[in-house]
Amino acid sequence: MDKEWRLQENNALVYYNDLVYNVEQLIKMAYEQGPQYIHETGIINCTAHNVLEQLVVMIFGLLEERPVYFNENDNIFSIEDDGGVLIKKNVFLIASTSGTTGRKKYLPKENSQWLQSFKPYSDLFGITGDACLFINGSLAYTANLYSVLHLLNLGGEIVLSDAKNPKRWIEIIENHKCSIAYLVPSKLRLLNSAIGKRWTQSIEVMTAGEALSVKILEALYKKCPHMKVHHYYGAAELGHISAIRHEDLRMRPTSVGRAFPGVEIEIREDKVFGRSPYSFSGGDLYDSAYDYGWIDDQGYLYIKGRRDTQINVYGRKFDARISVDILRSHDEVEDCLFVKLRDFKGKGRTLDISKDTYGLYVICTEGQKRRNYQEIFWNFLQRELPKWQQPTKIIVVDEALYSDSGKYDMVNIRALFSNTYKEVDMF
Repeated sequence: MDKEWRLQENNALVYYNDLVYNVEQLIKMAYEQGPQYIHETGIINCTAHNVLEQLVVMIFGLLEERPVYFNENDNIFSIEDDGGVLIKKNVFLIASTSGTTGRKKYLPKENSQWLQSFKPYSDLFGITGDACLFINGSLAYTANLYSVLHLLNLGGEIVLSDAKNPKRWIEIIENHKCSIAYLVPSKLRLLNSAIGKRWTQSIEVMTAGEALSVKILEALYKKCPHMKVHHYYGAAELGHISAIRHEDLRMRPTSVGRAFPGVEIEIREDKVFGRSPYSFSGGDLYDSAYDYGWIDDQGYLYIKGRRDTQINVYGRKFDARISVDILRSHDEVEDCLFVKLRDFKGKGRTLDISKDTYGLYVICTEGQKRRNYQEIFWNFLQRELPKWQQPTKIIVVDEALYSDSGKYDMVNIRALFSNTYKEVDMF
């Protein structure tokens, strides 16, 4: 496995807290620290929260050919519940994903599912072993881990950071002259707020994992003349599905790009399906994360909603992302998130009596929150939407909640609605 991942045949360097480590040092640390995480099942149960130690434990797993599970809650999952499929010789990682549901699924990721994608990923975005990568946050988030292992495979330089303050990210990027960074869209929002009026750093930013705000993109383009943003779309289950480079993204900011090399995309009943050699089916089957979308006549994919954003009110159906897009267009809104509150399904003798309700979590532009924002945003929506399509609840904040991966913390955001939500008849 070492030959596959090229851990011992390159000059990769890893920086963390002003210290630098070469591959030989990382391997030594792996054998010093890794054994303590071996679970009785044989899996490496990584409970480390320090991002450097997470990388060291991952390297130990690769060298020892043991699957690694990044466990943030210190409780190992039940092997029996997963049918024994998680422990196989070619599994290097057991990823967990909850998407927008908050319910964890365990996914065995095989070597080939990532190794095969390294070269097309490098070619598509022009990444070479001369690159210096900035990564912020936990490697339990698979997109962070992918970015690190990809550049480690190329022999590049990797700058790891646990810093929460985006102004510190800017300092680290400048000090190390980082040429690329991986940041989820919600971290791009934080970066934009921290930059001020202008940032002249030359850097290419890879982003994925959430909807990309056109407003934030436009703000970054104005402030950062030498920044390029590349966006890709996929899922933990499917791997890369589509990608769009900076040049095309500026022209098509709402697109998630064309099919990733080697991937075939189909739209079936408005749902996006992909057949990919990087997914668990190995390219034999079309899989879907149940996003709704369409493809234009030039092959560019657009995501228009998710299964859980479809709202049914007594038989009349619509995609609630329309209200999200409306509020995102408001000058004093930096971002807006959809939260489904109730999903009631029922049928009468002749009528559909289903009634779904939803709320909106609104993040204000920095420094703009006012007491009457609830009224302002309600009035803004009421001018644009019929009453039956309007949300039941709006929560307005000036600082969002984030998970360890850097994405919005949908579990705790939903809890805010559970604690404050009272049913309001929309008729």
